[in-house]
Amino acid sequence: MLHRMTVVSLLVASSSAFYFDKNDPLPFRLGTDQCESQDQCQETQADPNSLLQMNVRTSVAVHENASPPDETVHDDLKDVPPLDEMPADAKANSNYIWIGVRGSEYTWGDWQCALLEDLSNKDLSQCKAACAAKSGCHAINANPTTKKCELRGCAQPVPTPDNRHQLGGYDAYFMHVMTGKLCYDGERVEMLTEGGHLCHTDAQIGHSMSVHPRGYQWDSPLPSIADCFPEQGSGKLKSFTWAIKLTKAWVNHYNDHKDDFARHGYKTLQEAPGILLDKASYLFEQQFGVQLIIGTVSEMDEHGTYTPANPWQSGYAGTIRLDTTNRANSPVGSLCRNAEMLGAGAKVFESDGRFRFGPVVTLAHELGHYFGTHHTPMYKPDIMVVDGRPSYRRCGGRSCMYHSFLPWDDTTSYHKTFCVDNIQKATCATLVDPPGPTVPTWILAQPRATCSSACAATGKTCDESWLQAVGSASEITRVAGIAGQNCKNTVAWAYDFSPSICTSSDCCGNGACTGYCAFGNNGKRSCATGTSGHHSRLCPCS
Repeated sequence: MLHRMTVVSLLVASSSAFYFDKNDPLPFRLGTDQCESQDQCQETQADPNSLLQMNVRTSVAVHENASPPDETVHDDLKDVPPLDEMPADAKANSNYIWIGVRGSEYTWGDWQCALLEDLSNKDLSQCKAACAAKSGCHAINANPTTKKCELRGCAQPVPTPDNRHQLGGYDAYFMHVMTGKLCYDGERVEMLTEGGHLCHTDAQIGHSMSVHPRGYQWDSPLPSIADCFPEQGSGKLKSFTWAIKLTKAWVNHYNDHKDDFARHGYKTLQEAPGILLDKASYLFEQQFGVQLIIGTVSEMDEHGTYTPANPWQSGYAGTIRLDTTNRANSPVGSLCRNAEMLGAGAKVFESDGRFRFGPVVTLAHELGHYFGTHHTPMYKPDIMVVDGRPSYRRCGGRSCMYHSFLPWDDTTSYHKTFCVDNIQKATCATLVDPPGPTVPTWILAQPRATCSSACAATGKTCDESWLQAVGSASEITRVAGIAGQNCKNTVAWAYDFSPSICTSSDCCGNGACTGYCAFGNNGKRSCATGTSGHHSRLCPCS
C-alpha cells in the first residue's frame, strides 16, 4: 500500500518514450532537461504543465507486452483506491493537490463525470476554488478565454478525460488527496488560496560545463528496496552487462565532441557510452542494488552497417542503442534476452560543450521498462511517470519531474515488477562487490587555469564532489600536502576558485600573503572556474 498517497486509477499515454496514434495531432515534446538560464529553455517551455494530453483509448504504447489501450495499468493489483477520494476534511485542511493540464485537448464529458454546475466569468483559480467549496466536486473543465467553468463530480477512481476538443484550450484538473506528508522530504509546501498546495524545491540544472560526480543530478535521498534479491543483504550488487549499438549520428556527435568526452573521463568511442550508462548505473545501484556495465560496442558506418552486426551475446542483459534523434522506447521485462531498446535519442553535449543530463534521465526511464515496469501514473510522479511533469511540483519555480524511482518510499510499485519478476529470476546477472570510492589525486594548477583543464592535461577529470568538500583549515592543509605544497597560513577567503593557494609574489600587494591557502566557499565553486592570476587552484583529479 502507499505510505504517502492514496491511489487514483489514471493512465495517460506517453510523451518522451512513446509513439502516438496516427489520428492524434503531433504531440508536444517535453524534454527532461532543465536549464541554467531562462533563455536556454526552449524545448521544455513548450507546455510545462502538460500531463493529460493524449487519449488513452486511442494512443497505444509501442512497448512489447504493453497492456491493451482500454486497460488501466496499476503498479500493484493491491493498489486499490478507496471509494471516498475526496473526504470533507481533506478539502478543509487543503490535504490535496490539483493534478492536470493547461490547454488540454481532452476534458471530462457528462458520461464520465456529472456536471454539478456550469459557471461563467471564472478564471482557473476561481474555478478551482468553486470546486473546492462544492460538495461532491472532484474535477473542473475551465476555459481561460471564455471564462467558462464546469464543476464535475466524477466516479471513483477519477477516469482519464476523453471528451475531445478539436481546438483544445481547456484547463482540465482534478483533486487528489494526500494521506501522509504533503510533499517530498526537503521540499517547501505552498498552500494555495484556491485550496490545495504546491511543492517547491531548488532548480534542477540539466546543462553544465562542469564535470560532476555520477550522482549529482539524481534526487537526494534515494530510497532503496532493501530486499530486492537475497544477496543484497550481504552488500553484493547484481551486475548486468549490456551490448551497445551506436548509430552513425551518435558516432558523429562523439567525433565532434571528443575533447568534451575526454574531459568527462571517456577518452575513446568504446568508452563513450559510459557517460550515460555510468550515471544511470549509480541510480540503479543506490535504489535496487543493480550495476550496469558496458559490454561489446557496435558502431554504425556511413552505409548504415553495424560492426559487429549483433553485439549481443549470451550472458548479456540486452542491447542499448544510442542515437541523437528519435523517441526513446523499450520492450517491457526483457532481461537476458536478445532484445533492443532505443535508450536515448538526444545529443550528449550542447554545441558549446555543456553536458546535457536529459539523455541520462531518458536512459534510466527506458531501463526501467526493460527491467519490467510500465509507466507509473502521475499521482506517483517518479522517473517512470508518463509525462514527467507533476503539475504540483516546482523546481526553482518551474514545473519539474522527480529524478528517482520510489520518491514516496513506496516499494509496492517496483518490488514485484523489478525485483521478484525480473532481477531475482535473471540468469544473466553476476554478483559483484560494490565499487570502492574513487580517491582523487590533488594537483596545483597553473595561475589562471581551471581545474577542468589542469586535470585534463594529466589525462584525468576534475572531481566536483571532492572540490566542494574542502571547507576547513585542516582539510586544505591536507590536500595541499598531497599536491606537494605547504600552506604558509590558512584563511577562509571565499572565491569562485577555492580551494587555492596565492602563489604570486604580489599577493596582498607586497607578497605578504604569498603561500596563503584559501578554503572559503561562496557557493559558486566549479571545476570550470579559473583564477584571477594571483592564485593557483588546488584540483582533485580522478
